Amino acid sequence: RGAEGGEASRLDWELVMAYKAIGQLQPPLKLSMWDFGGQTAFMLFHHLFLSRYGVYLAAFNLEWLSGRASAEEKAAALEMLRFWLTSIYLHTSQAGVQKQVPVLLVGTHKDTCADLAEHQAISDLLYHTFSQSPFWPSIEPFHTAEVPTGRGKLWMFPVDNTVGAEDRVVREVMATVERVLEREEYVRRKVPRQWLSLFDALREDGRTAISLAELLELASTHGLPSSSERTLRAEVDLFARLLSGLGFILYHPHVPALANLIVLNPVDFLIGPGSMLVCDHRMHHLPQHEQARTSLPQLWQRMHKGVLDTQLLPLLWSNHPQHLLHLQALMVKYAVMVPLLGSESASAGPQAPVRFLVPSLIPDKASRVEEGRKLTSFVLFGLKRETREWERQRRVELGEVAKQGFLPHGIFSRIVAVCHQWMQVTTGCSEEDLCMGKDWAVFSYGAAHRFGLTLCMEAACIRVDLAVSKPQRVLEKLSEQIAEVLAQTMRGLGCCLAVPSDGGARSQGYADYTGELLMLYGDKGLVAREEQGQPVMVAGHVLDCPALRSRFHPFLPPKGLLPSYHVFLSYRWATLDSWLAEAVFTLLSQEVVHDVPVQPFLDRRRLEVGSNFQKDFVVALARSLIVVPLLSHSALERMHANQSGAKEDNVLLEWTLALELLHSQRLHKCVPVMLGPELQAPDPATGCLVGNLFAAPGGPAQLPDVVCRPVMELVRSFLGQLDPPAQPSAQLESLTVRGAVTALSKHLGITAWDPKASHGGSHVSAEHAKEASKSRLVRHTVKTITDCLHSLPPDLLHPSSLPHSLPPAAPSVGESAEARCRRAEREVMG
Repeated sequence: RGAEGGEASRLDWELVMAYKAIGQLQPPLKLSMWDFGGQTAFMLFHHLFLSRYGVYLAAFNLEWLSGRASAEEKAAALEMLRFWLTSIYLHTSQAGVQKQVPVLLVGTHKDTCADLAEHQAISDLLYHTFSQSPFWPSIEPFHTAEVPTGRGKLWMFPVDNTVGAEDRVVREVMATVERVLEREEYVRRKVPRQWLSLFDALREDGRTAISLAELLELASTHGLPSSSERTLRAEVDLFARLLSGLGFILYHPHVPALANLIVLNPVDFLIGPGSMLVCDHRMHHLPQHEQARTSLPQLWQRMHKGVLDTQLLPLLWSNHPQHLLHLQALMVKYAVMVPLLGSESASAGPQAPVRFLVPSLIPDKASRVEEGRKLTSFVLFGLKRETREWERQRRVELGEVAKQGFLPHGIFSRIVAVCHQWMQVTTGCSEEDLCMGKDWAVFSYGAAHRFGLTLCMEAACIRVDLAVSKPQRVLEKLSEQIAEVLAQTMRGLGCCLAVPSDGGARSQGYADYTGELLMLYGDKGLVAREEQGQPVMVAGHVLDCPALRSRFHPFLPPKGLLPSYHVFLSYRWATLDSWLAEAVFTLLSQEVVHDVPVQPFLDRRRLEVGSNFQKDFVVALARSLIVVPLLSHSALERMHANQSGAKEDNVLLEWTLALELLHSQRLHKCVPVMLGPELQAPDPATGCLVGNLFAAPGGPAQLPDVVCRPVMELVRSFLGQLDPPAQPSAQLESLTVRGAVTALSKHLGITAWDPKASHGGSHVSAEHAKEASKSRLVRHTVKTITDCLHSLPPDLLHPSSLPHSLPPAAPSVGESAEARCRRAEREVMG
């Protein structure tokens, strides 16, 4: 009875006790179950769905590891488990976070493998095989298992899956899943009540995807924003990012073609259409496949050679007719397919075929990677813990890489995709130039840089056969591209570039090589050791620096700057600017003008690690004939912040010094490349990637009209150190930030918003238009520069006629090349 003597309300005491048992009146836990396909085709999408936010059951057949199984069957089962456990660790581990995602090993078919001694033996085998692996701390033990001595611990849960929940161990698996999830921080994370209401509404929505506008409208009806401190758009963005991180939806706000799309059912939306493309069509021949095969037989056959025509997509993706372009953009983003250039020009007409390369569909055929091979290197893959140890040791046996390394399915096809994209830009190849098979591919980065890649799954590596005698540029670019692929899809996976200890030039090739490999890059790699003047132990023998360079000289960068350069590329480190400078450098390096190979200067390809950046770029600029400044909107952003003129700016220093060298006729020409703000997608009318630099807010006319004194002082100092010294111009003392940029822009150069520099065709897909526009811009830039070189007297291009002014050591001001490169790479990746 209550305090006033009235009758108390009746309570459901069983319900009260149930809530008390749960503790703190926690609401019940709702779980979503995901079943991962075992086909290698589906592994292309693992990085989207293997999330830190969950618990994993790795199931295997107990019979595969029983005493009745052969050694081969046991090895195959253990390797399968190793692959899945490593994949889970790879995709779910987080840098700086000790705690790992919970994993339960579940052994099925207990009804045919019921012996408790057998269970103990299998548990012991799992422990001895995997206990030293980085993923082992994530394995949840079965503490109340039946063992030969009574109750004890097993490292797996043996279940009889023929009786389901009637099996005690099945119930123990369910209870363990709930128990480990309840201790996870993200399960207890508090969110606004309105978010839960909106989430329930999305779960009840029957559509696979909605627009961002529809989500905003729905959110407003469920009480968002929940706080006056945030706008509706800002809070919905946070909400969508959280759900995307948890794996409930897909949301890509930074991908223009996908920014307004909210995928409510990622499996149906992406895995279905994706596997429709890349699955084994001999095993999975669905009605959509049959419709495509009978309706467009020639295109169907072409698709099985790795070339997809977009006319097939409405048939293959008939369940998503309103999302064809979104799906296309997603497949390109994840490098499942790559736009094939060649027929996308405006002159090709609206009926021209629009095709994609699908690397995972390329059939097996005889390899051609060793044609013209001169050198061989290897790209080794493994969890970052392993690759860091290889780099620390400076060497590793390829046979050990096979045991310790890890190369997931799908990585090779993605690497092939990005390599082909770059080859299209630098070589202008077409579909007819494709040279690749199921596990190999041949590329050319410019006409003179041919190389082949071979997938070696069992050795956890990719073999690189090089048909060039000086492969540094190819290997540097390839390393960057592989790092880019891993950063997008497998951040926990590491890689290192290594060369055989014999120098990588043996005549019989390296298809059967299992010997010693030496790390090429990194703090203890061959490049760093040679630059530091330190000997290296190679195959049991100590090589001093002369012997080291003698054996490995093709892989080592040249020492110091060249005596002269034809073209100096000046740019600010930014995504588009860096990409354009790199592509122009690659193509210019293949050009020959007046029978003289063109020598361009690009800081990241010419400067030595640890050198004084300012001194070296001044030397290189003073030794050049033509300067090509990239006057971009992003390059000017930092200059806008320099309102007082008190901050040093290396790009402004380069440009001001270039103006002075032009005035003193040490430089002969200036070809500015002007880039306005980068557009989210190419302009459909012009195909341009960027807007008008001079019409956009933050253009040259709005730059600070102040003199940057630190830059002026450095320019004076450098001019005085030339041989012979150069007198500063009368204008230098009063040259403002705005004045320097304006003066450069007055030179006849390239306006990237001009359709002739960028047009990619208006009838093609956004992905094709972007790739075509980038390729066209690069080629137009290179042609303009080479035309400028042709306009100079032929004798001027010969090395003996080029400027050789070598300033003495400049004051050590600003960052080293290494520090600048690392900082800039962090900014670009950020």
